[in-house]
Amino acid sequence: MKIIEIKEINKRINTNGNASFEVVEFRVDYTIDELSGYEYITIELNENNELVSNIDDNSIFSDEQKEVILKAVMNFHGKPLVRYTLLPFLKLNQRQKNIVNKVYEMLKNSEVYPSGMTKANKFYADNSHLISCRAPSRAFPYSELNACRTKKYVAKVLQYYNCKSVKTLLKHI
Repeated sequence: MKIIEIKEINKRINTNGNASFEVVEFRVDYTIDELSGYEYITIELNENNELVSNIDDNSIFSDEQKEVILKAVMNFHGKPLVRYTLLPFLKLNQRQKNIVNKVYEMLKNSEVYPSGMTKANKFYADNSHLISCRAPSRAFPYSELNACRTKKYVAKVLQYYNCKSVKTLLKHI
């Protein structure tokens, strides 16, 4: 087996309860005994921080070939996958609560709009700020705008970016 090319197709974060997992999809072009083909491979971390791949479900490859493909994909990706834990506001310590409250008040008193929103409350393509993958209304996502200005959202951002001060948190909002 020979790996010809690896391309990263998609990268997203799946949320399950209070945890978020980084999921990366790749296209792997390969040759086996003069036959060429390609395979779409998805890798992610499970609840136990173990690497899970859809290549394990594929019966056309031998165990040795699966290891070669997975090793090549991880070498191409370069960095380990990340698992995030999102804390509810009640579980934050007092210092984190103070930071969240300060940022919440600053957002509430300013005209700061989350990414994906314009001043006319129109939604555009950038939804990278969303931690949950809930799709907002196309015409007027007012609920999404309100959700982004709540303490719960700021607490998620605080934990998601592992910020310890208002200045570092403001860089991500």
